[in-house]
Amino acid sequence: MLASVGKILADANINIAGLSLGRIEKGKQALTFINIDSRIPDSILQVIKSLDGIFEVYQIII
Repeated sequence: MLASVGKILADANINIAGLSLGRIEKGKQALTFINIDSRIPDSILQVIKSLDGIFEVYQIII
C-alpha cells in the first residue's frame, strides 16, 4: 500500500518530507501520516483514494 501511494506521489513530482506508519495488530488496518512539501492536487488525491485497501484520505494544510 505504501509503495503504491509513494509511486503516485513520485510520478506527480510530490516530495515526501516525512512519514509515520503504525498499526494495532499484524494484518489489520494501518494509519499513515505523510508530510509533503506541497499541496496535493485533488486529481492526485482521487487516484490515491481509488486504490484497493485505502479506506479514507485526508489532506490537512497547516
